[in-house]
Amino acid sequence: MKKATISQAYEVWNDRSNGADEGRSTSKGGRAWLSGEFQLCELEALCMILRHESGKLAEGLPELLRNMEPIPDLASLSKRQQDIVTALYTLDPDFAVTFRWISSEAGIHNDDTSRTITRALARKGVTEHVRGLMTDEGSVCGSGYRLTDMGRQMVRIAEGGDV
Repeated sequence: MKKATISQAYEVWNDRSNGADEGRSTSKGGRAWLSGEFQLCELEALCMILRHESGKLAEGLPELLRNMEPIPDLASLSKRQQDIVTALYTLDPDFAVTFRWISSEAGIHNDDTSRTITRALARKGVTEHVRGLMTDEGSVCGSGYRLTDMGRQMVRIAEGGDV
């Protein structure tokens, strides 16, 4: 399974290396070489190249790459799943909501259906369950769901924005 694209890995490396030059050539293909998709062993080879050319800046990259998962395409979800993800995206990232709210905002007429779909999204890592929701008055009112960082990235990518 492909873990991440080389360009994603390179961006992470740049972020972690505190201001490294993004346009810098890392091997005889430069940035063009960084645009393809590679298996993890090839990503580790890239790390060795980066380490050789830039000293210790790339030392943490292999560990970072092992933890990277590909971000699924929003189009790979069903229409109802997309509706739920889009509705949850309108909320503050720290705000979680109930199935009734999700049903209402996503245009699903059955709370059981939204429950099933939202839980399926949670198994994919797109949504997450949060316990201890609070009312405006400060009392505990139950639990709900919100988008994960990956879910938010899916929408930003679909909108043509940056991850």
